[in-house]
Amino acid sequence: MKERRTDEWRVTVESQIVDLTKKVDVNTYITAQTKERVDEVHEVLMTIKGALRALGWLATCAKYIAYVLGLGSAIWLMWYQATHNGNVPPPSIDIPK
Repeated sequence: MKERRTDEWRVTVESQIVDLTKKVDVNTYITAQTKERVDEVHEVLMTIKGALRALGWLATCAKYIAYVLGLGSAIWLMWYQATHNGNVPPPSIDIPK
């Protein structure tokens, strides 16, 4: 069985391999930490996306409610004017002088 020679070139290459292995381990650790942060930010953004979708549904409902209320108030005002000789109802807010 032949023994490995321990010449300078082999020692240099082996030390470079050990250095690269250490650097890869550090890089893997940093990458894992970064992935955790990115996953957390992704979760927050997905929560915000869901909230905005729910607010969009509420806005759609509010739009149709505003249409119905506007129509109702217009009909009430027309009825009031028809029964009160075309007068507009007086404001009920008392403003101090």
